[in-house]
Amino acid sequence: MAGTFAGVDRIDEYQRSLRDLTDGDLQIDLEDVSIDGAEVFVRQHVTASRNGRALEDHQFVRFAMDEGQVRKAWVYPSDLQYHDEFWGGARRPLFTAEDREILASAFREARPQTASSSGVLALILAMVGAFLAITAYNVLHDWRPPAEATVSTQSVTTLRHMTLNGTPGSVRWTIETATVGGLGVSGASEGTAVVLLPLPESACGELAAALGSECTSGEIQIGTPVELAWSSPQQVSSDGNWIAGASLDVAPLGAEPNTIGVALFSRTTSQPSLCFSSPGEEVRLIVTQGAQEWRHRFEGDEPAAACGSAIRLIVGSDGVGEPPTFELRSVDDLSLSARGPRANLQGLSGKIVTSPGGATAFASPAVLSLAADTSEPLAASLKLGAGVESLVMYSSTTTSALTEDGELIQSRWDRDPGIIVPLLGGFVGVFVVTPLGVAVQGLMATLRRGEKRLLGIWRRWRRADVP
Repeated sequence: MAGTFAGVDRIDEYQRSLRDLTDGDLQIDLEDVSIDGAEVFVRQHVTASRNGRALEDHQFVRFAMDEGQVRKAWVYPSDLQYHDEFWGGARRPLFTAEDREILASAFREARPQTASSSGVLALILAMVGAFLAITAYNVLHDWRPPAEATVSTQSVTTLRHMTLNGTPGSVRWTIETATVGGLGVSGASEGTAVVLLPLPESACGELAAALGSECTSGEIQIGTPVELAWSSPQQVSSDGNWIAGASLDVAPLGAEPNTIGVALFSRTTSQPSLCFSSPGEEVRLIVTQGAQEWRHRFEGDEPAAACGSAIRLIVGSDGVGEPPTFELRSVDDLSLSARGPRANLQGLSGKIVTSPGGATAFASPAVLSLAADTSEPLAASLKLGAGVESLVMYSSTTTSALTEDGELIQSRWDRDPGIIVPLLGGFVGVFVVTPLGVAVQGLMATLRRGEKRLLGIWRRWRRADVP
């Protein structure tokens, strides 16, 4: 369903075609909306079924606005490869199974009934050889053995989204360290996320009362959205814990000039948490939920509070669905690591190096979808800081690197043409061309015998017709 659609009529036709191609259950639910200057970004949840396949996709749509009207729109699926397979965009082999059956049937029907036994056997051998050669050609073109692949970019802020996804529990991520001026916890949720605050136990009841909640054993549960703002940047991390889930989406935020923001949206049934370290200086903290606000002043000489003994601010609602999104604001530095079997990079300005294969550079922001074997999933390292802006993603078992221009992981045919082409050519010569020549000779001999019989019958008929 890729393409460009211009005008109201073409867009309406495109929307109708989407519903016609599904089993009538296409559903699009709005999840989040953000505005960045003249652009509007929408996250939507799309579900549908088609020909026994199920689609569940968290897509991002970018709108270019002009005087209150939409001039252009771009749709970015989270898993481009599965999206193409669902809508029927996968590359068709040179001969499908149906094509091969039709070809074999044509050979069988064309077999001369009066041919000699040697000709029949030769024709059968040629058909079997042709079938095996065509099958080998398709398999070698479609089979892409795992390869090493390294994706790198020094322009992280141009990256619209970095999404890692897979089966539940196959995606893991952690923030090793970060220095931020604030933290937001927002978005619709059916689960909870935790923020650990280095506050004294005596502050728990005061904070809970200010936010209209209660403090129970050092825990305060409130709904979204929640904003935490520091008067000077503070350190936050995952405290060495890895959060496991089905996907992770990392996206830059439309922040103020000269600042960087990062949003972390994780599909998981676990409870992701971030822990603030104890300030080592005088600093003020403001916690806001809607119209409710709480302020606290750190003197900088308080005893250090470990994450295990910090006050737990549980944000969201009870359930086993997706937790709210962490939004890191005014990021001075960030070190994030993540792993997953599949990845999708939107707005990538960098390069990918595959071995075997080579380097492919993206001069303009591109979309890249990656897949790796679960034995060694894709490993991503995102770093931001003073003069540092890098993203590196690597796996030695990469099975797919799909761009808008095609697949970058070479097939077995492309890797060893100097060996495969002569071998397959020799096989065709011995097991297809040679027996086919024998079968043709047998057919011609049969036709010649038939011609002689027909000529004899005609001559006898002519003699019988003479008075």
